[in-house]
Amino acid sequence: MGKAQGTKGTPLPSQLIDGRIEELSDWRGQMLSKLRNLIRQADPEVVEEWKWRGTPVWSHDGMICTGETYKNVVKMTFAKGASLEESCFHLSPDNRSTMRFSPTVTSGNTSCCRMTMFLGIKGV
Repeated sequence: MGKAQGTKGTPLPSQLIDGRIEELSDWRGQMLSKLRNLIRQADPEVVEEWKWRGTPVWSHDGMICTGETYKNVVKMTFAKGASLEESCFHLSPDNRSTMRFSPTVTSGNTSCCRMTMFLGIKGV
């Protein structure tokens, strides 16, 4: 896996993501960890970044996606993901962008066929 370098005394993005997963001691941390592992599996050269005051970002020749955690959901935003054709996933009103796609995962809801198509893997 590629790694973005931290400056002297600054944690690496991968360490910050580890910390976020640890601080979320419920299903959200488990889901973020699982999604992170799937992204790494799909692209072993992915670069982990930490942007926008605390958002995990995965890139490879440009941004692939973000991993956002909220009180009741884990959300991944895929750059240009909305251009994918997918009939089995309904976009909610806040996800109608033509440039990005943001599937929202809630507790107990771990399948997202559009995300697995984007990553080219199964078993989310």
